[in-house]
Amino acid sequence: MPEFGEELFAPANGIELCYQEMGDPDGEPLLLVMGLATQLLGWDERLCSLLAERGFRVVRFDNRDIGRSTKFSSAGLPGKLDLFVGRRGSAPYFLRDMAAG
Repeated sequence: MPEFGEELFAPANGIELCYQEMGDPDGEPLLLVMGLATQLLGWDERLCSLLAERGFRVVRFDNRDIGRSTKFSSAGLPGKLDLFVGRRGSAPYFLRDMAAG
């Protein structure tokens, strides 16, 4: 059964995102995107193994501010209402900033 490799770190816009890969390095990449505030460990390894056995290069990662990725602990977090109405709240970025790449 395939297993995840060591934790790796990818630099992105001045931060580092922690990620792991499983499966054939030349396989079609399959990026698993977990919801807000959940670490890469939230992905069931049995599911990931099944995907890797089907030829995918499975990649799971920690979003910023969670797990082993860069955290902005002094910046605070936006309130739920702030997220929905697009106000910055006390956080230094919007969700759309995270997607801007």
